[in-house]
Amino acid sequence: MKQKMERLIGKPYYFCRLYILYFVVALALCINTLAHKVHAHNAADYEISAVYIYCFSQFITWPKTSEKINVLAILGTDKVALTLSRLLKANNIGNNIVTLTNINQIDQRQIVYISPQREQKLNQIPIEQRVLTIGSGQSFLNKGGMIELRSMDNKVRPAIALVNAKRAKLSISSKLLKIAILPKLGTQPEKGSEAMSKNWRNSLSLSQRLYLPLVFFVVVLFLVFQTLGSYKYIESEKQNLS
Repeated sequence: MKQKMERLIGKPYYFCRLYILYFVVALALCINTLAHKVHAHNAADYEISAVYIYCFSQFITWPKTSEKINVLAILGTDKVALTLSRLLKANNIGNNIVTLTNINQIDQRQIVYISPQREQKLNQIPIEQRVLTIGSGQSFLNKGGMIELRSMDNKVRPAIALVNAKRAKLSISSKLLKIAILPKLGTQPEKGSEAMSKNWRNSLSLSQRLYLPLVFFVVVLFLVFQTLGSYKYIESEKQNLS
């Protein structure tokens, strides 16, 4: 046994393989930590969305009217709606928020947030004058919504359908338009493997995109050293037997 260990220690490629293996394990742990951090960052997207909704009223101009309307309404309950409700109550304006049970109740409101779960059940979102509709579903704008909150590259950005906003007699500030996405309506969301591939690429952070090729290279290098080491070991055993 001792002689066998001395033979292994005398082979430099043996230690090289071990170092590569240790490096792969350490790199995998590092990437796992980064993935958890990215997941935690994505978990806060609903908080950013709630802040967006809270601030949108500062960048929207409604037509003048003598009617008294409720400021904000929510259709459907999700993390965005709950966070928005807490935010309004913390600023002592919680009485201005109304929970709706039907899409037909959005008239006489200024801002209506529609959760993705409720939006999926709707074939169309009605465009009412003086009513700003906000959501985060992929088909929200094509159904008649005005502002869609999109998660892209670990950030939340508003996508605005200007045509729908104009039909509602709403004017959007140029400051908001500068940071917004202005998509063309009528395009259907991607389906099948293309959508899955795109979502997978978008879910990766920049650090993960850099580490994945490095991991692939290290694994290939490890396999090469493993093959060379096995070949040299077999050759040395053949010489010992001869």
